[in-house]
Amino acid sequence: MVLVLTAISLIKMITSPPSTPSSSSTSSKVETALRTALQSELSQTKDERFGKIHFEAWGSAAKSDILQNVTINWKTRQPTDRVEDVEAFTVDHTLYWKSFLTPDGYTKINDTYDCSSGTPRLTNSRVVDTNGWIQKKVLDFAVDLTVETIKDELRKSAQTPTPSP
Repeated sequence: MVLVLTAISLIKMITSPPSTPSSSSTSSKVETALRTALQSELSQTKDERFGKIHFEAWGSAAKSDILQNVTINWKTRQPTDRVEDVEAFTVDHTLYWKSFLTPDGYTKINDTYDCSSGTPRLTNSRVVDTNGWIQKKVLDFAVDLTVETIKDELRKSAQTPTPSP
């Protein structure tokens, strides 16, 4: 949320008050400002993002987070230079990282923001692809392993005759 609020604040400072529709083949001032602000925020918050997605082990670290694509949905269905005309946007970025086991780690992320209320709100964030273990996968693996261990123990106890008193 901080990422987008800072980006929107920067956009409002950069964009000029007069509203002029931009050609659909060129970027609007809003799109240019959003891309600049997002890349800056991604670079500054890469370590925090890495920690939320991956288990942080000794020797692991985020190297960079690179903006790949920004897609803006406009209320006017065409780009303008008014931040108020942004209905929603999606951000594709790749977090590059290293760890003891994976020296060339990457995690592709897709974030979706809704701006219909005037304040950007993160509505969806998902890991699209990674060559590492994310916290959810590790947790799922641990739960599955625990469940299987319990099942094995129950099967063993059911097969072992109980001594009669």
